[in-house]
Order: sequence, then C-alpha cells, then structure tokens
Amino acid sequence: MTYLDLTDPNINLHGTTGNITQEDINEGVRCDHETCALAKAVERMLPGYTIFVDDYIAVNDTKGEIVCEMAITNQLLEWIDDFDNKRPVQPVPLVIYKSTVGVNKWILCMGEDDHDRDPV
Repeated sequence: MTYLDLTDPNINLHGTTGNITQEDINEGVRCDHETCALAKAVERMLPGYTIFVDDYIAVNDTKGEIVCEMAITNQLLEWIDDFDNKRPVQPVPLVIYKSTVGVNKWILCMGEDDHDRDPV
C-alpha cells in the first residue's frame, strides 16, 4: 500500500475520493472523534494516518502530531449530526477539494454535488 507524505509541501489532495459505507455506519461509534463512521472512511482515503473529527478533520501521523487539517462543509456536518444523534443516515461519497476560503488548505465534501463547497 502506498502512503501519502502529507508533510510534502507539494502534496495535492484535490479530487481524492472515498465513501462512508454502510459498514462504517454500522460499526462507527457515535460521538467518538476517532472511531466514528466519518473517521473510518477518511482513514481509508489517507492510509497510514489517524483521523480526528470535530467541526474539521485533523490528520495525525503515527506520533499523534497533526500533519494536515481540513474543513468540512455544512452538508457533511449535518450528516455527522444526524449520525451522532441516531437519526437515519445513508452511505455517502466523499471528495477532498482545494479550499478557497478560510485557513485550511483542503475541504472535505459529500461528493460532487455538495452545494456548500466554493468552486476552485
């Protein structure tokens, strides 16, 4: 398996895709920042790193140091809220885009149709 070097200043995550699967939903721990359904999905997208989910995504190396942070769109934040509060959720596609607003370089979206993302 190839691991990304997120410390590389030239790393390009734009267009990286993944999915929150039904298995993630079934096995994810609600309200747990590191083992929720979204964390499980993003760990597959960025193998070799651990993920911390809050109102943003923190990507940590094996030493626990944050190597990358990314924003989350409102649409995905609503999905997280539904998951955490035991409301019905469905598997969803995920995609990382280059962020054009805020301090984070990357933004995690619910697929191509995420209406919250700003165009690059």
